[in-house]
Amino acid sequence: RGWCDIGYHFVISQSGLIFEARRGEDRPAAHVENQNTGNIGFSFIGNYEEQRVPDVQLEAAARIMGWALRTHTGVQATREFIKGHREWPGQNTACPGDNLFARLDEIIAKAVGDTPPPPPDGQVRFEARWLTSPPDRDGAGLPDALEGEAMEAVVILRNGTAGPIRNVRLGYSVGAGLIATDYTIESDAPSFDGASFGVNDADAAPENPPKDGLVGDGELVLYAFAAGETKRVRIALKPDAYGEPHRRALRLWATNIDGIYRHPDFGARPELNTQDGLMRQALDLDVVHPAAWTWDGPATREGWDPCGDVPTPVWFREGDGLIGLAGEVGPCVISAPWAAVDAGRFDALALSLRADGATRDVRVAWAPAGASFRDEHGLVFRVPGDGQWRVWRLPVGGRPGWQGTLGRLMITGAVGFPEGAAGAGDTQIDAVWAQATGERASATEALPYTGEAPEIIEDAGGPPVNPGRDQGPTPRLD
Repeated sequence: RGWCDIGYHFVISQSGLIFEARRGEDRPAAHVENQNTGNIGFSFIGNYEEQRVPDVQLEAAARIMGWALRTHTGVQATREFIKGHREWPGQNTACPGDNLFARLDEIIAKAVGDTPPPPPDGQVRFEARWLTSPPDRDGAGLPDALEGEAMEAVVILRNGTAGPIRNVRLGYSVGAGLIATDYTIESDAPSFDGASFGVNDADAAPENPPKDGLVGDGELVLYAFAAGETKRVRIALKPDAYGEPHRRALRLWATNIDGIYRHPDFGARPELNTQDGLMRQALDLDVVHPAAWTWDGPATREGWDPCGDVPTPVWFREGDGLIGLAGEVGPCVISAPWAAVDAGRFDALALSLRADGATRDVRVAWAPAGASFRDEHGLVFRVPGDGQWRVWRLPVGGRPGWQGTLGRLMITGAVGFPEGAAGAGDTQIDAVWAQATGERASATEALPYTGEAPEIIEDAGGPPVNPGRDQGPTPRLD
């Protein structure tokens, strides 16, 4: 007939599968001529004038009918309200067939006696959390996502009242630096077990934004909940480029449940609240990078730790985002455990640093993850003790050990003082990041491709380097 869908609300297969056909049981379907208003149509696949109704099909019918009875409280579980097609006025049909018609009372009894939801407690339960979140890599108390890493947040709402709740809406605020790529709205109906979820009508609600359209602040329509029904919203996200803001924020809250809860503004108090608590949650995370570190995030060294067991000669200054190495021979730091520098692409390391008080020779070494540092896998370069910030671009490509994926970097603040001024001042490091000279690109857009060639004092090989300025120097990267 050229229809856009099937004329029933639900179709039940002989194997017990339940299909939603006419989306939204509050929309009239086309299953009983001239009698479609105000009812829900269930279609059974099969010829039940001749065939026996499979038990699994009856069980499925009872489940979906039980859900409908709990959702639409004005419908009673009696044959006055639940009829076969042939029983409606003006119909000339044998549908649903004698073998199915004879079992309608059995289906109703099963629907009423179906596994009930948990006893109502009068509360609508709200929970929001990271579903597939990264670990707290730097120990700052928040999940740490790598630049571009896929994550998923979930919101769970359960109707613990004795009746349906209506016009349920979920507010969201996707903060700067987070990209929402998809979302799905699911329900545990008709099982009401809090575990058997399937896509819900609200997932395709015309009022809702496109799947990749959760940008900034907005609202998702969740429609009505039956008594005992749980719905969940799964939101796929990823952080964009590493850098400011280091802390990314996702806010999720219930904005409306008719007659129960109204909370338009996450940061304000609800205008209406009949519940025990607030239905809102802030989900924050930090963003880190496997080949770039600025230490500008709140109270974090981004995984870098002092060498050895005595950290005294190494300091970290919160707010400034600096790692300092005392002006003596030996103090060093080792990179974050999640470091992963692609040596095939990146052939340079950039270091934003300065030395106070005395010229010194700084050493950078590298190794694969889990491997020990070797003397020949590194280089030493000279840093003037004038206190000026410079970005040094170290030509590491082609040197021994610079291959594969490197999971460890070590920076020694001083391996020598050519002018004999040991103990004067500190070596201060503001940022470290990988660069690809062929592409003239940095590992992250948050840091520029820049730097000057250093005076190499010693290394185990590699091309000669002429000290001097190369697209720099660059002041400290604030």
